[in-house]
Amino acid sequence: MFSNYQRAFLCSLGVVFTTAFVSYYVQFPGLISSSGIEPAGRALRTGTTFRSSSQWLEQRLGEDKETYFTEVDVICETIAIIGVVLSTMAASGLIHHGFLFAIITMLYCFLVKLGGTFYSFQWDILLLECGFVASICYAPWVRLRLCHKNIEQIDNIGAWPLRFLLFKLMFMSGVVKVLADCPTWLDLTALEYHFATQCLPGPFAWYAHQLHPFILRLSVAMTLLIEIPMAFLLIFPISRWRRFGAYFQIILQILIISSGNYNFFNILTMVLCIPCMEHEKINETDNNGKIPRAYIDIPVFLAVLSWCFQKMFTLKFADEYERKDINISLAMTKNQCNNMIEQTVPAAIIMSFLFLSVSGIKGVNAATKGKSIVSVLTTLFHLLTCFLCLGILSVPFLQLTQGLHHQSAMAPARLFIQPWSFVQPYGFSNGYGLFRRMTGVGNNQKYDANNQGWAGVPPSIVSRPEIILEGLFAKNNSWRELNFRWKPGNVYDMPKQVAPHQPRLDWQMWFAALGSYQHNPWLINLISRLLDGCKPVAQLLDEPKLASGDDKLLAIRANLYNYDFTRIDSEWNQRIPGVTLLTEQKRRRDQWWSRQFNREYLPVIEAGNMSLQNFVSSYGFTSMCSYQEEDKCSRLSKNSLVGKKLCIFCSLFRRYRLFWTPIIAMLAMLFFNYTR
Repeated sequence: MFSNYQRAFLCSLGVVFTTAFVSYYVQFPGLISSSGIEPAGRALRTGTTFRSSSQWLEQRLGEDKETYFTEVDVICETIAIIGVVLSTMAASGLIHHGFLFAIITMLYCFLVKLGGTFYSFQWDILLLECGFVASICYAPWVRLRLCHKNIEQIDNIGAWPLRFLLFKLMFMSGVVKVLADCPTWLDLTALEYHFATQCLPGPFAWYAHQLHPFILRLSVAMTLLIEIPMAFLLIFPISRWRRFGAYFQIILQILIISSGNYNFFNILTMVLCIPCMEHEKINETDNNGKIPRAYIDIPVFLAVLSWCFQKMFTLKFADEYERKDINISLAMTKNQCNNMIEQTVPAAIIMSFLFLSVSGIKGVNAATKGKSIVSVLTTLFHLLTCFLCLGILSVPFLQLTQGLHHQSAMAPARLFIQPWSFVQPYGFSNGYGLFRRMTGVGNNQKYDANNQGWAGVPPSIVSRPEIILEGLFAKNNSWRELNFRWKPGNVYDMPKQVAPHQPRLDWQMWFAALGSYQHNPWLINLISRLLDGCKPVAQLLDEPKLASGDDKLLAIRANLYNYDFTRIDSEWNQRIPGVTLLTEQKRRRDQWWSRQFNREYLPVIEAGNMSLQNFVSSYGFTSMCSYQEEDKCSRLSKNSLVGKKLCIFCSLFRRYRLFWTPIIAMLAMLFFNYTR
């Protein structure tokens, strides 16, 4: 077991970074290489964050576009490999220096900023923000790593910004659901859609989708309860209460993991719960030494929890006369939520600064006992750094409501707007709003208005939009659907578990289905790459013959379908029109999905279509599809000796799958530390 919570957090954060870098590396050729869907060289040229790096490359390489994109490929692959090695060093506990985490964070920041559409997710910026805070405030700077000798030296000062980050993540994720005016959240029916409409459902999503509506609505209520009022426990000055808050957050994340694939996000959220825990035994007694404090804290905690539940929700029968079909509903309105935010957020920010100050005073007092002026100055500098970091983290709250920005109590946050504007382009301080609105909500108006769902609420009609690509194959000259590895397609395919890896193409196909191809130019470039026979792109799909070059596509078209899980034949599912019920007479348990044709999403596009080429060229996409490692390295300039050697190294690293080497070393180190 790890020696202390600080060590456990830093090792766990290293594991998350390792997962992120490896996931990036294995998808790089098909996603953002010069042969991929959205080349990183294009993002570097058009972006503003690392504009100086792009200008340096352009001056060095001139107008040679092919060499420029190849150089960017080598840089990205090299950074990903370095990131894997350094993050495994942090994960194994070999080095825990703050400078190491700062380097890891900047490396991943560079890759995210060049990832374009495929790296625009909130968990990517959450990882960057977490790495930024951990490197500055929590990781040690005066020693390389945390040793077993330091088991009692828990750094309370640096833990406060991380606790505040977790509070910000959960609280903002909760209140935006109410502020967004989404009927599914206001009616507490969101989970009646969520399991089937989430980006990549997990293996247990189908089973969760069959639960009783009351259980699902009660689960939505508990989610809002955990994310909004219980988030304040994470920044509470009493460690036992912080633990209560952290335990409930961990339970929520485990339940999310069990039904969906959200890559490393849920794991990272649980890792952020570690600083909320300290060395304090649950059976500690009070000052008299007679009554265990847990006997006092737990009833008080349950009483506060019950009071919050009563204020936020109401329980009532749909039919008061027959007293059946009990339902739960949200009692908090949007205006009440606004008022609650404007009253509690300023207090939370001020109290966080106050608690940080108290911890800092204790730290300085402990340093003075050692009679070392260096230790005192180090502690004071650390305290000032944590103040700066906490202030930068609080600035996104100003954008939550209009009233917050003008409140005098938000002055502590407004003081840090200028430093926030400096780090914000790098993703080091952000606002969050996960699952703001539920997608895949069907139209109730086209059905009988008298047909009510459970407890008098309109039936929850799931209508998940899904793009199905169909290809005309050259060998047999016939059309068939193109199979993806993870996203829904064949109705007889069971949802798969893929987290903590994130297949970003499958994820982005979900977003593309919510709009049109005109707003998703990367999708047109995906089709162009497949028609050109780009092997790296074909390897992202579950099409072995295309990936190996044994077959090719002559044309591609896309249709939009509405998907829903099949349902068990139950009383509540019978009230939902249009669903596929698995009756006893026709029990087809191997059919996981049902689908209906919606419309044509994209007309037939043939290989060699000039309009297609003009479209992708207008968006700056390259046409270098021959991803041969030898050809790739030969594209580099003769003057780029270091670049050629790095290119050859990256080619060998990928060919022999050497990225597993540091991971195996990390596991060995973790086993050694565990058994020591």
